[in-house]
Amino acid sequence: TPLYSSAASDVYKRQTVGGLPISLSNGVTLKQSSIVTTNGAAYYDIAIPSGVKYITAMVINMTVVGSQNQATSSDIVFRLGTSTGVKTSGYASSGGYITGGAAIEADTQGFKIYNSTWSDTLQNFMADFYLFDNTRWVMKGQGNYVTAATTNHSISSGFVTLDGSVTTIRLTNFDNTTGNINTVRNFDGGEFRVMYA
Repeated sequence: TPLYSSAASDVYKRQTVGGLPISLSNGVTLKQSSIVTTNGAAYYDIAIPSGVKYITAMVINMTVVGSQNQATSSDIVFRLGTSTGVKTSGYASSGGYITGGAAIEADTQGFKIYNSTWSDTLQNFMADFYLFDNTRWVMKGQGNYVTAATTNHSISSGFVTLDGSVTTIRLTNFDNTTGNINTVRNFDGGEFRVMYA
């Protein structure tokens, strides 16, 4: 007879996973940040402790100010930073969506979340970042964006070389014609959190 019934085992698993930090079987400790409400600013930073080799970034019910026309020149991206600052170029990244059709766009200024987002769109996204060697990080991500008319599956991937250890992850919205942070299209809803090990 097993120690726990299936129902009891399910409860035990939920309690264990929900109570971060937890120690994994390989000896790695998984930790998580506080939840950041994305409302009123053009970017949000979360500090990452020294020595981290894995990061998962999560965004729930994220919305931004602006129209569909403004969305065409706007990119929502994750950026990584070190002690010298947040890296704003040199990314080999692409992001897109899959629905009745598909579209993919490249990005060199951050790890791209597909930019077809305006004020009536909800974005939900999860991205995994892995330290490939001492300075290079690879990323893969997926999620969905939801409008009044449709739901689309979004995908993203890429890599970047940094000049040191990661200290920051940034969620930002910037103008892809100028490269500047897009304060016209501030975030106006949603939550942002990371887990790391």
